[in-house]
Amino acid sequence: MTKKKRTKQNFILNLIFFIGFLIALYPFYVGALNHFIDEQRINTLQSQTNKNILSKEASMRKKNAELRQDGIVAGSDPFSGSTYNEHVNLKKNLIGEVSISKIGLDIPLFDTTNEETLNYGATVLQGTSFPIGGKGTHSVISAHRGLASRVLFTNLNKVKKNDIFVLKVLHKKLAYKVFKIQIVKPEDYQGLKIEPNKDLVTLLTCTPYMINSHRLLVTGYRVPYRGGMTKSIDTANKWNTLKQGMILIGVVVVLIGQLFLIYRKIVMTKLSKRKFDFAFYRLNQKEEPIVNVGYQLFSKNGKVALKRDGEPLIRYSNLAGQVVFDNLPGNMYLMKKLSMSEQNKVKIGVKKISDTHMSFYPKKRDQSYFNSKNGKNWIKW
Repeated sequence: MTKKKRTKQNFILNLIFFIGFLIALYPFYVGALNHFIDEQRINTLQSQTNKNILSKEASMRKKNAELRQDGIVAGSDPFSGSTYNEHVNLKKNLIGEVSISKIGLDIPLFDTTNEETLNYGATVLQGTSFPIGGKGTHSVISAHRGLASRVLFTNLNKVKKNDIFVLKVLHKKLAYKVFKIQIVKPEDYQGLKIEPNKDLVTLLTCTPYMINSHRLLVTGYRVPYRGGMTKSIDTANKWNTLKQGMILIGVVVVLIGQLFLIYRKIVMTKLSKRKFDFAFYRLNQKEEPIVNVGYQLFSKNGKVALKRDGEPLIRYSNLAGQVVFDNLPGNMYLMKKLSMSEQNKVKIGVKKISDTHMSFYPKKRDQSYFNSKNGKNWIKW
């Protein structure tokens, strides 16, 4: 395989790897971005005026009173695709958030269930009570077990009896203590009923994860909201935000690194099409030429000895102490001194499109021995 074909192949492989990297990490960086978008949505809700809040709450209480008389009807399974499917205004239909400190969850809560709202957060299942508290209510809140772009009720199975979850709805904070966990078939929601004098909320999602043949129901009863719950939720949210931020930073760093590698491949490919002469002078400390000192060129990593016409690419200093490697493709090389009695290797070449000549690129500890200035190079010991 020719060097040109090998370079092109390496570039294509790097590009494929970069695309694969974007695909593989999609759930992480999109999930992290959506976390911050959801936080902004929730903050916008909290800025609504009391007039708007009171109007929404009055409408919900009226509906809950009707359901208290008629009973709740969970209706069709929210994950079957047969739910009410009209375009919604996410800002208008957002009523709060669901927080479960046990699993570090804090997601938006919408007042209606359809395919669109389920893609953005948790939703109140039609036919059940609105989650604003009050005796004789039973709200069913559904969310996907998880999407590629969001962590929703993915870890709901880790919630156990006596754990607490909190609903923040229309500026109110309602706490619920888990007392019942069930796994039922998608059509078996008969157990979801209003119980007199009880304030209940059931969290609903699919199970097992990725199979989704059954439904996981986690039911809690209302308990007093205490200050310690705020601290627990805030701590969980803080760590979750920090984690999502670190994910974004990590992805950005790797992304920049990959883009830089691709950029370097493009630069080096362009440079390899140009030819350069590399000449330098071998001098002693008195700046007198040293004659007949041999140097050999290798690939950048030093593993492959370069050849020309089948012979190793070796050049010797002439009477003026000059060593010349002519007609070299633009690249980086490792040059080794044939004698092992003193410092014997240094990188040479070009790195930028704007470079007009090759230069030395010594290690920091060796910089005093190598000089490149105005296109002239020399080694001095």
